[in-house]
Amino acid sequence: MAGVRNHEDLVAWKLCWELKERVFAFTAHGPVFTDFRFRDQIRGAACSACDTLAEGFYRYDSRDFARFCSMTRGSLGEVKCQLLHARKREYLNKAEFDEAWTLACRAQAATTNLHTYLRRCPPKP
Repeated sequence: MAGVRNHEDLVAWKLCWELKERVFAFTAHGPVFTDFRFRDQIRGAACSACDTLAEGFYRYDSRDFARFCSMTRGSLGEVKCQLLHARKREYLNKAEFDEAWTLACRAQAATTNLHTYLRRCPPKP
């Protein structure tokens, strides 16, 4: 993680943040806005992905951070499941869904790569 000085420098965090922004944008209007349970569920999962990565980063321990990456992957999986619900309910058209889905997959892959890297780091003495 050379050159990473704060959580905002992490590619995984940047992708999670972009996904969160996209989720908040599409849930801010139309029928999805009044589906309070769904709206709050997908927003919460998207926020959790960003927040959990940031929290793990500031633990200053690679193994502990890896555990937080694992939790982040879970939140991203939840976002992906909610995106499928959004498409089924026609809250997103195909192009919007495809964009959000691709972004969620990229965030999940980056988090997985970070997790793999952190698990290979020597334990804290």
